[in-house]
Amino acid sequence: MKITKKMIKNGYTGPGEMEDSVVEYHNGKREGIGVDWNRAAEYSDDKLNGYSINKITRNVQRYEDGKIAEQLVTTYVNGNKWIGNDEVGILIRKNGTTGTTKPVYVENPAYVLTKDYKYKRISMVDLKMRNPDYRKWYCPIWKTNWSINPVGEICSGVCANIRHNRLQKEGHWKSLKELKLRENNICKTEACFCDADILQPKAIDKETFDYFQENKKFQPWQLDELPLLQPDEEFIAVGRGNQDVTSEVHFHIGPRCNYDCSYCPATILDESGGMVSGVHDNFSPHLSPTDFKHGLNLIEPHIPPSPYRRIYITGGEPTLNPDIKNFVQTSIEMGYETRISTNGTASEKKYRELLELGAYLEFSFHVEFTIDKVIQRVANLVPDYKPDIITVKCMSFEDTPFAEKVQAIIPADKDIFYYPIYGRDLEHKFYFDKSEEEKEKAEVQFSD
Repeated sequence: MKITKKMIKNGYTGPGEMEDSVVEYHNGKREGIGVDWNRAAEYSDDKLNGYSINKITRNVQRYEDGKIAEQLVTTYVNGNKWIGNDEVGILIRKNGTTGTTKPVYVENPAYVLTKDYKYKRISMVDLKMRNPDYRKWYCPIWKTNWSINPVGEICSGVCANIRHNRLQKEGHWKSLKELKLRENNICKTEACFCDADILQPKAIDKETFDYFQENKKFQPWQLDELPLLQPDEEFIAVGRGNQDVTSEVHFHIGPRCNYDCSYCPATILDESGGMVSGVHDNFSPHLSPTDFKHGLNLIEPHIPPSPYRRIYITGGEPTLNPDIKNFVQTSIEMGYETRISTNGTASEKKYRELLELGAYLEFSFHVEFTIDKVIQRVANLVPDYKPDIITVKCMSFEDTPFAEKVQAIIPADKDIFYYPIYGRDLEHKFYFDKSEEEKEKAEVQFSD
């Protein structure tokens, strides 16, 4: 029977068919078996309560009062499946082989080579907590990782290990007709705290680098079973687990932002009003579509073709730019896997439009400004798209009150990645929480 939201609101009881679901209702609440585009599950008092099969993640879980009580089938990103509980079960690998040990989950892993030449895993947060010094390591990041920033530079790496155009000599990248690369394979910066930089393969020397790259014989379905790097073990190379290196472009389309996070550097201008440094402000002009395409055209001769290219459109807050959809279309037409780094404050409608264009969205929740309705907006999007289309980042450690609030709002079977302020907040130094009212007031004031 076709029903309406008005019928549900008025306490409808019985079977109900809507555009995206079929479910049994009792007094306007889901009760019994229900099927929608995302899952088939049991409900009680409008909450998941019983068994659930997620059609997107292919996980099978048992819920109690809306929370996961037992994970019965776990499907990993690399295609492996674990059937059983934490103690007993069977691992079915993507290549058809089986095992009896459940892989140890590592959030956002990096892959390292130890001093005795063994490949191991470590979570990105644990790696950053070690605060490693990569200076003088062999790191050919100039070949693979790009940063185009509003200051006027095109750099290799978010770390800016190499600045390809010197502002005093060649000028702002907007004025360049051609980009000539400066080559340097040695790390010379202390700013290697961004995942994009850390995951670009690097090693203590060229010989170790070549070994690290050439001897990664493991396949994607084997990555979850690599041993973990122990606290007392040293590593001599680090990078992604896969052998193919994708070129990443981090295009900072402008510093304008409606947040004013204390750990994010504000814009500094010179005497003529030109931007000297900084990441955010509330007054900079928006980047035009013409300049956006020109920036990509400058690096076009230096990066591999699709599918080995990815772009992160970032800011500031990139969704404030009225031409953001144009930027996405241009990036996709040029063969980029296109990702947008956003704080979640755009409308749900705009996010759905960007997703429909083919963009991936990476949401960052910031403790000083993110309000509940922003987290809920992202929670509304999560069930409607495949897991890799939307990434949820909580900019704190996992054990903070803010992180617990994010966990309570985001759907329980959605992975949340924890980023303690890009690796800088090693002692919760930047943890300044505010009330919902204070956050709303601060955002409105800054965006005027």
